Amino acid sequence: PYTTLFRSNTENTEDAEWQNRLMADVDEFLYVRASGGADAEIIGKLYKGDVADVVESGDTWTHVVSGDVDGYVNNDYCVSGEDALAYAQENVETEAQVNTNGLRVRNEASEDASVITAVSEGTTLTVDTDAEAEDGWVAVKYKGQTAYVSADYVTTELALGEAVTIEEEKAALAKKAEEEAAAKAAQTTDRKSTRLNSSHITISYDVFC
Repeated sequence: PYTTLFRSNTENTEDAEWQNRLMADVDEFLYVRASGGADAEIIGKLYKGDVADVVESGDTWTHVVSGDVDGYVNNDYCVSGEDALAYAQENVETEAQVNTNGLRVRNEASEDASVITAVSEGTTLTVDTDAEAEDGWVAVKYKGQTAYVSADYVTTELALGEAVTIEEEKAALAKKAEEEAAAKAAQTTDRKSTRLNSSHITISYDVFC
């Protein structure tokens, strides 16, 4: 009875938290515009798995805030309230944040089960939502298998993202391109070094034979 009441209260609290939340029901991303209109300036993107807070609902466009993005999204491509929560639970991974050092990860939901490893405080584990629920334990994915950790030492929550501004995305793409160029340059340098070393070995061999 207590467990049932606790779960009911938790679900009610979670539902209440989502009454003013919205998610984009898309395969990749939804544009966030400066105002409510198809021709309005694009100021950000709400990617699949990102959540936004509703500022003001409209018949066609809704004013939202997510991360540093404050703008409008087309209602035709969004779900909100309880539908948004259901969408998140279906499409977004649940994470377990470890709250203690040396938390044992076991192969079964029992204190007598074998210990696979121990993880430190701050570690994030992916919850295995397909596993059967076990009282007092949280099923997690660990190296391709289902493992268990004590529910007393982890905090579980949906791994929700936030919208990104166009400027943030451009900066991220530029950084990625820079890193890829640096990595390519390093590989080229390594290949040149290898060829030089090989040439040196051949010359030395010819001289001293």
